[in-house]
Amino acid sequence: MSSFNITVYKPLGYSPVVCGFFTYNSIKWVDSLSYEPTTNAFYPILMQSTQMRILLAEDELYSLDMCAQALESRGHKVTGTTNGDDCLKVYSNAIKESAAKKEELSFHYPFDAVILDYKMPGKDGKEVAKEIIRLNPQQRIIFASAYVKETLMDSVRELNQVTELIQKPFEPDVLVDLVENVQSARLVRNLKALAGQINDRDNGESSDKQIRVLLETLHKIQGIE
Repeated sequence: MSSFNITVYKPLGYSPVVCGFFTYNSIKWVDSLSYEPTTNAFYPILMQSTQMRILLAEDELYSLDMCAQALESRGHKVTGTTNGDDCLKVYSNAIKESAAKKEELSFHYPFDAVILDYKMPGKDGKEVAKEIIRLNPQQRIIFASAYVKETLMDSVRELNQVTELIQKPFEPDVLVDLVENVQSARLVRNLKALAGQINDRDNGESSDKQIRVLLETLHKIQGIE
């Protein structure tokens, strides 16, 4: 199995900078900026400072309101829905508007991020994500879930990708930091190859170990202790 190392520089008072991204062995936190010649590049993790368009699906009204307020306080535009069906309607309409304007879909368009409660009545987060990925394979998606390992496993096996995760319960400012950390989100997308490798192997102890390692890697990239 191929793997990668990630070296992360965290200067005092600044957002982290990832200095290496290549085959998996470990994630190493260092105190000074370094260059790894095998990486060919380094990736600064920068916090998004401009207004973002965010689609949020959460069936608990209190949580929906708290998260929306926290994101809007940072100047972001939030569209909130309380179920998967309404979320898909909003997203589908945004796709139609994009087509009418002849605008290209991307990682951050029509929304900079789609945040999905993983467990919702009716159409759940996974089902919504499947449809969104069908419409726009590049769309950034964040799952909010109390069971992150199981959610990651479903993401890998059923969506064939590693999706950003935030574990419930969480403070709204933690969600804001995750949403605004767009470079971290791009690094997570680079884990898709590992998702494919896990799917290519038989289920069992080996696959379970790979999921655990993948979850640890995801937490490190996202800055979750």
